[in-house]
Order: sequence, then C-alpha cells, then structure tokens
Amino acid sequence: MAQNQFKLLEVALWRQFDSVSIEFHSRLTVITGANGSGKSTLLSILGRQFGWSRPYLTVPTSKNGVIAYWTGVLDDVLKRLRVREQQPNAIGHVDYTSGGRCVLSLSGGAWQVELQMSGAEAIQGLFIDSHRPSPYYSQIGQIPLRPMTAEHSFSTYNAEMQSRYQGGNTGSSPIFRMKESLISMAIFGEGNATLGGSNEEILNTFLGFNEVLRKLLPPSLGFQRIAIRSPEVVLVTDSGDFMLDASSGGIMTLIDVAWRIYMFSKDKTEFVVLMDEPENHLHPSMQRTLMRRLISAFPKAQFIIATHSPFMVSSVRDSSVYVLRYKADSNSPLVSADVAMPAKRKVFSEKLSTANKAASAGDILREVLGVPATMPEWVEEDLDQVIDRYRKQKLTPELLDSLRRELTELGFDEYYPDALAGITRPQ
Repeated sequence: MAQNQFKLLEVALWRQFDSVSIEFHSRLTVITGANGSGKSTLLSILGRQFGWSRPYLTVPTSKNGVIAYWTGVLDDVLKRLRVREQQPNAIGHVDYTSGGRCVLSLSGGAWQVELQMSGAEAIQGLFIDSHRPSPYYSQIGQIPLRPMTAEHSFSTYNAEMQSRYQGGNTGSSPIFRMKESLISMAIFGEGNATLGGSNEEILNTFLGFNEVLRKLLPPSLGFQRIAIRSPEVVLVTDSGDFMLDASSGGIMTLIDVAWRIYMFSKDKTEFVVLMDEPENHLHPSMQRTLMRRLISAFPKAQFIIATHSPFMVSSVRDSSVYVLRYKADSNSPLVSADVAMPAKRKVFSEKLSTANKAASAGDILREVLGVPATMPEWVEEDLDQVIDRYRKQKLTPELLDSLRRELTELGFDEYYPDALAGITRPQ
C-alpha cells in the first residue's frame, strides 16, 4: 500500500503572499524565486509535519497611539478566503494524496504566533534545513554498548540538527553523532569471536551507506570506502585518505544529505524529503547533478526543494517547477484587524513550462530569478560606457570594426552582440 504524500499546498492573504498554489510532483517539486519571496516559509509549513517548527514573529504597529501586533493575516474584501468563514485566522491548506485536507491557521499573542494544522494526517518524511553541519574535530571517547541501528542513528543526528535549527545546543555536534554510529556499525556489524557473530542488518546498513556515497560524491574525488581507524573515521579516496572531520564544506554537505536520507529510508517504502537550499556549499557541477543522483539513489522518495540555483531549477526533466514572483497590485488596500497595509507588491506562484525549464542557466537567472544580466556588474558598467560613446556616432562598417577591436582589447569579445544591441537601441 502506498504511503501518504503531499499533493497540494495553497496559501493566500498572509504576509507577502497574495495567492500561492503548488501542486506537488510525485518525484521532484522545485520552488524558486527571489530572496524574501517566501520559499523557505512555504517549506517550513510542510516541515512542521516532521517536527521542525518555529514561531512566526508579529510586526508591532501603531494606530491612534496604541501598539498592536500584526500577524501577517491580510483581509481583502474582493478576495476573501472561503475557509475563513469557518476559521477567521486561516491562511490556506495542505492536501494529501490520501484525499485528506489539513487547514492552516494562526494562533498566538503579541510577539509571535504559531501555525496550527487542523486535520493533519500522518506522513513519513524528513526536513533538511538550509544550515549544514560545520565539521570540527571531536574525538569519540566511548562506543555505545548497544549496536546503533539506522533508526537510532537518524534519530540522534536529526536531534542535533533540530536543536541548532531552534537555537539550541546539546554540547555535541551532528558529525560527532555520525562518527559514533559509523564506528558502532563497523564493530557490531562485522563482529568477532568475543562479541559474537556479525549483525547482518547493521553490517548491511554500514555497507549501504558506502554505496550511497559512491553515487553522490563527485567522481573526481574517487571515493572508495569508509574506514575505521580507531578512534577515527576516515574517507578512503583515489585522491588520498582524510578524516571525516576534515571534509570540505561541499563534501560534508553531500555526506550530511546522504546520511539523513539513507538512515531515514531504511524501513520505509515511500517517504517525503524537504530540502531548503540544497545548493549551499556545492560547486555548480554538483548543483547541476545532485537532484538526479538523489532521485536515482532513493527512487521511492518525493523530493520538495526550495532553491536559488538556476542549475537545480533545470536539473530534472520530469519535475514540477514553481516560481514565486512579485507582482504590482494597485487595487484596494489589504486591511488587517489593526492596521491598514497598502499592497504594492505581492507574491504569486507560477508553474514553469518544460520550455522554461530547458533554458540555459543564464536564461533562468534572467527570466525566472529576475537577475537583469548574467555578466559581472563591473563588466556591465564598463560596457555601458563603451555603448554610450558609440551610440553618439553614425553607424558604419568602420565603426563596427572599431567597436569589436575595443571590446577585444578589454576582453569583452563575447559581449559584442550586447554592445551592438545597445548602440542600435532607440534612446
């Protein structure tokens, strides 16, 4: 029997959102947009299903000398949410593949409000936030006498990450917990004459994690295996051996993602993986291939990611990509119970077509993520100066030859079409 997954998320008239509707793909849904458009907020709503919760802060406002606290709930008489007829503070809903619906609403007091999920259904999944564990050396002083299962390994590691997400600190690092589990698995999985025979389940978990790393780590690294050289965990690679604690930010990001998803997935048939900014610390070549590799390594997972990376937006053909766009709206002001908030720019969702997804990284940056040009800013400034000089002159073959020579001397050969378009554009 198929497990429950996310089907639809709709949020409206809350904070910067006017109307957002995202229908989730069974394998990969990508949510992208400019900073502040609400990608992480939408992902955090879904993350509450898996225990990752933070309160939302209110905005102190003043009306007639009285301080009030705005929750972000907007009320437009022209577009009142139907669900608010029953729940005044409702902001939207989540639909499941089972056919169920969870209504999203806000409750709370002055400085912060909590998101309430009425009718939330059980769903198996994990949330990987945008912060990655920082590798710093921490020696394992003792090995737990009870063998570390995949479930226990995920639980201890995830608890460390959740603590940091919520502003806490347990005194141990997530990497410490990973090393603790790996050493335990190696010892109890293999076994010996004193410990007894091998534990096949734990040994398979240890070996399986090695296989996942071979799929996810960059081929240039030449990863071979994890070795335990007591009391340390060492990565054996074609480019040399190094301790787990010495991994670069990009390598540790991949190990972190692989560890959490693999350990969580061991006893699951289908599950959900939420990832906020998975591109963090990754080289563009890995941003381009990561999601395809994850989908291949975990064929039963439904991935939902929020990203700024144009390489990830276009990385998988069979996926759904939604852009959160700001649009000007000069209609009636949005009014909360305590303060009038003029609505000049609001966020809407837009699903990209296959043609949009097939665009180059530069096209996606310009058209999807709103970057006006993909050339460096200093190049754009120098090019504008050249264009201004040539625009004042009569367009002749000699002038064009001169323009090309000057661009070549500046090292701007590839921008000749941009310069030509600039000098011929009407002022």
